[in-house]
Amino acid sequence: MNLKKRIVAVEIKEGQTLDPETLKDLITDAGYEVVKIEVVSQSVQEIKS
Repeated sequence: MNLKKRIVAVEIKEGQTLDPETLKDLITDAGYEVVKIEVVSQSVQEIKS
């Protein structure tokens, strides 16, 4: 999570899935607004750098 850049990166384990609507609900329930959900092939480590 990088609040300055307003980015939340989630990396799921191999063989698992995460429904975008569930992710949106979790973030919204934490008090944040979801503007966009984007699925990318980069790892969280690659996004951080």
